[in-house]
Amino acid sequence: MCFMKLFKLSSIPNSIEKEAKQKFEWFVIDRQPSDNYSQLISNYESIEGRAKLYSEGQIDESFTEEEAIAFQIYIRNIHKMELDISEYQLPLVYSGEAPLGSLETTEESGFYPICDELTYNLPFKVWGYYSPLVKTTKDNLERFNCLVDFNELEQFERKKQKESIENGIVYLNKALRMINHQMEVSEEQLNCIASYLLENGLSVEKTLTREQIQAFKSLNKI
Repeated sequence: MCFMKLFKLSSIPNSIEKEAKQKFEWFVIDRQPSDNYSQLISNYESIEGRAKLYSEGQIDESFTEEEAIAFQIYIRNIHKMELDISEYQLPLVYSGEAPLGSLETTEESGFYPICDELTYNLPFKVWGYYSPLVKTTKDNLERFNCLVDFNELEQFERKKQKESIENGIVYLNKALRMINHQMEVSEEQLNCIASYLLENGLSVEKTLTREQIQAFKSLNKI
């Protein structure tokens, strides 16, 4: 029996007109292969070829419960969108469906690397595959990008930097106490260290608390 939960996520940008709506299906990229395919995929040992590759790809692209909640928070805060979250029935039964990352691009469909946005700060990488619900125009993807107010984005970025430095100071203080460091280190010195780490791409983020996870699970009936 498999006790792990995996989810697929999709959304429709609110600002795109009704006659030109697109659906975005989100998926995780660059995930390390799982050690649990035999538990997550039905008849894993007996399937082969495309069936095995496609099934493994779907598992790798899926969101864990914590990832789904974290990505939902990001989409709400930055793009003002709600996610449609549905749980996979595990073990996964091969249906012939190809992983999203293997789909072809056309004039009306393709990939949006949301993890490349300046505001993206989650510890896992996500892309979206967009395709038309009714019809689409060539500038729809540009309009999706424009869902972000850039003044708001700049303010958000400054706020995240400030939070990261503050989290870094707390982390450094705790680390020094854990190793019984005797030398006096001032708040200004800790601030400089945390700022230096941030400038070199190392930020400290608070993880979701159990209370937050339970609240979002209740809200979204996960």
